[in-house]
Amino acid sequence: MFTFLHKKISVADVLRHFIIMEASRERYANNAEGMLSWIKLSDDKFIQKVREFEVTRDDDNPVLGWTIGTRRNSLYKNISHWISAKVYLDDLYTCGINSEMKADLDAVRGNLKRFVDIGYAAKYSEFKLDSDLPQNEAKILIGIAQFYSDRDGTIELIDGAHRAVTMLSKGITKSKAYIGILTRRQLNG
Repeated sequence: MFTFLHKKISVADVLRHFIIMEASRERYANNAEGMLSWIKLSDDKFIQKVREFEVTRDDDNPVLGWTIGTRRNSLYKNISHWISAKVYLDDLYTCGINSEMKADLDAVRGNLKRFVDIGYAAKYSEFKLDSDLPQNEAKILIGIAQFYSDRDGTIELIDGAHRAVTMLSKGITKSKAYIGILTRRQLNG
């Protein structure tokens, strides 16, 4: 699942990465400078800004649900702690990217490496397989260490699927990731 190098990190660490990535999206171009200014705040003030940001969103972002909770999602209660680790990209799976590719993802049990290797990713223009490799913060993925019987992998990717697909298409086998570790109660069912 993880290579031997990992360290415990805070929810704020995960969210700082998430905000940096969100600020780089075209959708938030007008607010990017303000969003990036939050990074320097204390953890408590920063998390408050992220909570305010969550209320303005029209989606139920999984990273927010797994870290601080959203109006519709309280999965964060199932997390014991977060770690930063090197992960093998062939251990990553997704429960969905968008409805158009559901059948192809289900055919490979959500495994992103198989999704790329079989050629499914090349069918979708949203994957920029010929783009440059992600750099710096963009190389960091976010996932949850958990198993599902209908999925092939040990880490459910909740942020960075497009970046992971690009890395896999270029033969990259490992990357840094922030991984949520489930509580013992959740691990035991």
